[in-house]
Amino acid sequence: MNLSKIKKAFPKFLINPVSEVAAYTNHFILKPDPEATKVLIFGQGRSGSTMLESLIASTGQFKETHETLNVKNGGKKIFPYYYITGKSKASKNYLFHLKIYQLTLDRKRKVDCQAFLERLHKEVWKIIFLDRTNKVK
Repeated sequence: MNLSKIKKAFPKFLINPVSEVAAYTNHFILKPDPEATKVLIFGQGRSGSTMLESLIASTGQFKETHETLNVKNGGKKIFPYYYITGKSKASKNYLFHLKIYQLTLDRKRKVDCQAFLERLHKEVWKIIFLDRTNKVK
């Protein structure tokens, strides 16, 4: 059953938990595709990550997923690593961008950012780090 059918069948407040459970299930059941390209754009706010994601997605090789772990985009994921890897296993190529506060400040249970990034790096994710400097200062 695809996600659009699920969205029609369930009230809106149930969609995010169903989608989250599906991502966790994918993480444990699906095998990683060795041909898949997985990209994480990591940076702080106002660094151009949304624009870069849009540019990369405009190639047609990726679908825009935006800030997948943003609280405003569907709540706090209980296990962000399993959620992201599960979502990535369900598609050929996967792209998302992440701000550091989405792993720390926005969560009751903070995620170790370094460990999170190292784990993705070990799984051959391409990580683009965007840094912003204040030229006025």
